[in-house]
Amino acid sequence: MKKYKEIEIFRKSKTTLKKASYDDANNEYMTEYEIEVIDFDKVKELYCSPLKLSEPPKSCDVLLIDEKNSAFIEFKNGEVDTFDIRKKIYESLLILADITKCTIGETREKLSYILVYNEESNRKNRGYREFAKNRIPSSKSLEFINQSISEFANKKIVKFRVNDFQTFLFKDVDTYTKEEFKSFCQKYLIENS
Repeated sequence: MKKYKEIEIFRKSKTTLKKASYDDANNEYMTEYEIEVIDFDKVKELYCSPLKLSEPPKSCDVLLIDEKNSAFIEFKNGEVDTFDIRKKIYESLLILADITKCTIGETREKLSYILVYNEESNRKNRGYREFAKNRIPSSKSLEFINQSISEFANKKIVKFRVNDFQTFLFKDVDTYTKEEFKSFCQKYLIENS
């Protein structure tokens, strides 16, 4: 996907990861990393402007393209709505496929998906929803146990039902808290320097 950096609509949409992670509702950034990325929300705006749609499609926040990795990245500082996330994935892939002429087979081989979320925003609201559905409310202890078991089993935990897209649309799918994403970016920067 390296060659896609040369597409004009992508060149016009360059930004940094930090700027793309900005949450204007809370006036904060979800990451401080200045990695060059493509603002996919801007790509969507440029793509849709000549179409004169009454309701524009949803889009992921970022398209990261470099020599080794390509990924859609979505930042959710508030509560994660799984329907909204799924809609953003499908509609972003349709836009990407039309612009680049890539196939789903190619995205399955070369493109990853990362959802970065605010753990606190989702813990507060999730407890009530799970209680209302007669489930055991989530807690830090339960999440720690789940994380420990997944590490022991050498299997990652992917939340918010985005794991459905692993091997269907993407080569890899991950969900990270803001802190976990910070560790990922540190490792990513070391591997790509």
